[in-house]
Amino acid sequence: MRRADPCFDKEFDFMKYGSIKRFLIVWLIYWITFLLQPVQSVYPEVYAAFLLQLTFVLLLTIFYVVAVNLWNTKSTETNHEFRPLAAKRSEKIIKYGLLIGALGFGFLLYDKIVYQGIDYTNGLALAREQWRDIGEQRNSDISSPFSVLGYLIGGAYFFPLTLTLSSFVFLKDSRRLAYIVVGFFLLISNSLITGGRSSIILAVALSSFGYFSSKKFGPLFKKMHFVKSLVTMMTLVFFYLVYVFYSRAEANGFEVARYGLEFLEYLGLEPYEWFASYCQSSSVGGILSLLNLTASYLTHGFATTAAIVENSSSSNGDAIFSHLYSLGSKVGLTDPPVEWFLAGRSPSLPGALYLMYGISGLLLGAFSFGVISAISVNLFN
Repeated sequence: MRRADPCFDKEFDFMKYGSIKRFLIVWLIYWITFLLQPVQSVYPEVYAAFLLQLTFVLLLTIFYVVAVNLWNTKSTETNHEFRPLAAKRSEKIIKYGLLIGALGFGFLLYDKIVYQGIDYTNGLALAREQWRDIGEQRNSDISSPFSVLGYLIGGAYFFPLTLTLSSFVFLKDSRRLAYIVVGFFLLISNSLITGGRSSIILAVALSSFGYFSSKKFGPLFKKMHFVKSLVTMMTLVFFYLVYVFYSRAEANGFEVARYGLEFLEYLGLEPYEWFASYCQSSSVGGILSLLNLTASYLTHGFATTAAIVENSSSSNGDAIFSHLYSLGSKVGLTDPPVEWFLAGRSPSLPGALYLMYGISGLLLGAFSFGVISAISVNLFN
C-alpha cells in the first residue's frame, strides 16, 4: 500500500481537479466574452443554445468527477514520484515532430507554388481566392500527391509545440525558446499558404493546455527575457489573425470597417446599432471592427449552436468528421462528406453532437469525454 504522503495527496488532488477547473473556466470565459461583445445572434434560440452547452459542460464535469474518483490504478497504490521528462528523450520527440512538420510544409509549398501556380506576392487573400478558383476548376480533386502528404503530416508540429510549452518537459531556456520559435514559424507559415485560421486556434488551445496543465512543475523559463520573447510571439499571432481579416477586406475592395461589420452576418451575428454607427464614423472604426471580428470568430459557435437548435430537423451532413472524410475522398478511401447547412462555421462540440446525434448523442458525448479525461488523468498519475 502507498505510504501516507501529504505532498503526494496534494499533488494528486491538483492533477485530478485542476484540469476540470480549467475546463470550466474556459467555458465561463467563452460565455462572458460573447456577452460583452457588441454583437448578438441573428438566430433567436440563444437561451436554448446556452442551455444545451451548459447541460453538456455540467454533465461532462459530473461524469469526470465520478470517474476520476472511482478509477483505481496501480499508481495510486504505490508511492509515486513526479518527474519531468528527461531532456534527451523529450528533445528527440520534439525534433522529430518539428522535422516531420517542416517536411509536410515543404510538400504543401511545392504543391501550391509549383503544381498549382498560386501567386502569393499579391497578398494572402488574393492567393486564397486563386487557390479556391483552381480547386473548383478541377472539381475539388487532389492537385498532386504532395498535397495529400502535406496535409497528412503538415500538422506534426502541434505535438512538439505543446511539449515545449509544458514545464513537465525539462529543457534549457535557450533550447526551449528555439523550439517554440520553430514551432510558431511552421504554424504561421502553414496558415499563410493555406489561408486558414483554424490551425492557429487549435495550436493556441493545445499550447495553453500544455502550459497550464504543468504549472505545478515550476516556471516555463528561469529567465525573464525568455518570458518576454514568448509573450511577444503570442501577441504577434493575435495580430496575424487581425491581419487575415484586413487582407480579405482589401482584396474584396471593402472599407475595413464595413468588412468587419458585414462579415459578422456570415458568422450568424449582427452588431449593435450603436457599435456599427461608431465604427462607420470613427477614425479608429476599422481597427475596432476587426478586433471585434477576431473575437467573434472565436465565440461565434454560440450563435451557430442557436441555429442548430432552431433547425434541428436539418440534421443531414457531418459537422465533426467532414475534414477526415474530405481527405479520404481525395485518395479514394471514402465518399465525399455531405456538408451540413452551416458548413464553414464552428458549431461548438455540444452543438455538433446535437446536430448529428440528437440529445442522446449529446449525453453520450458528455459521458465519453468525461470518462476518457478521467482515465487519462489517472494514468498520467
